[in-house]
Amino acid sequence: MMFYLVLVMLSVFAAAFILAPLLLRNASDEQGRQELNVELFRERIADLDYSDSDAASLEIEARQDLLSDAEGTTSFTKSPSNGRVWIWIGALLVPFFALFIYSDGGLGRGAITDFRLMQELRSLDRADVKAYESLLDELAARASRRPADGELNFYVARSLQSLGRLDEALVIFERLREKFPNDAGLQSAYAEALFLGNNRAMTPDVRRAVDRALSLNPHNTSMLELEGVAAIAQGEREQALTWFRKALATGVSGERADILRRAITNLDSGEQKLIERPEGRSILVQVSVADTLRVPSDAIVFIFARAAGGPPAPLAVQRLPVSALPRAVVLDESMSMIQGMGLGDFDDVVVTARLSRSGDVTPKAGDYEARSSLIDMEKIPDQISLVITDPVSL
Repeated sequence: MMFYLVLVMLSVFAAAFILAPLLLRNASDEQGRQELNVELFRERIADLDYSDSDAASLEIEARQDLLSDAEGTTSFTKSPSNGRVWIWIGALLVPFFALFIYSDGGLGRGAITDFRLMQELRSLDRADVKAYESLLDELAARASRRPADGELNFYVARSLQSLGRLDEALVIFERLREKFPNDAGLQSAYAEALFLGNNRAMTPDVRRAVDRALSLNPHNTSMLELEGVAAIAQGEREQALTWFRKALATGVSGERADILRRAITNLDSGEQKLIERPEGRSILVQVSVADTLRVPSDAIVFIFARAAGGPPAPLAVQRLPVSALPRAVVLDESMSMIQGMGLGDFDDVVVTARLSRSGDVTPKAGDYEARSSLIDMEKIPDQISLVITDPVSL
């Protein structure tokens, strides 16, 4: 509403610029013509020879001409020409043209409303998931009606991805890739969403998407990090170190650089000791937080295994500060909380990594998590990889 109020005020101001010269010129022209008529009248009177018998009649004629000219000037100023009429019409139409250009139904095609919604979405507290999703759905509906608006659709896709609505995000990304095949940022976002949508596995489709993104920008930090995470999941520790070092060399700074340094340190020194597998059943879990999430540095991450379709009590639990991620942890039989309810007592389990903003193990709005697929404890994989990105379902 404030925008349209400002728009009307600016339109009135613009119209004033058009009308002011016209009004001032009319007043100035009228005064100039009157002064000229008076001056001519005085010259005619001064030239009269009053010894001549016709002088009196000539003076009367001059006075009549002066009065006639004065009446003509007034009539002229009161009867504007067609040009002045059109100027007035143009000035009055300025606000209507402005409204047509910037309104949703005009030439702006809703860009102002889109910008307002995006600003509101950015300012919302992500912990208020319902409000965020409601506003995002409104923006997504507008984007679906304008598939040619690449910027709006890309923003919607990234926002959907941050909420874990990967299927919806991928539909938009795939449509945008057809329109902008050489956009490095778009290809990177698509590869990341595809990786997450395939349970963080480097499938052939994900591999092609990552290779395409890196071919467009070999220094894409997100893709280099993704390669490192995939290498860890495949047990290729040295390869993971190489990818993380390349990612750090791109010039990334701040918290993201700190996370990369910790990952390199863990892999390069103490990680070998950390990932030693104890006797009995155990699961090696590589845990990290998605780049799209912004979480407090004092948040806590719980990594736990539960029986698929069994009791809700965890079979094994690890607790870490978010600052320690990315990190590999081991869940084993010694971590059971209740006797007879450990990893050795169930064959099908699911591993969850949950990020808690409050540090409380009970899930709350604003927390995020990642879950593995069903794990057969008779055929335990070498390692599973969990990237925390999805809001918890309450």
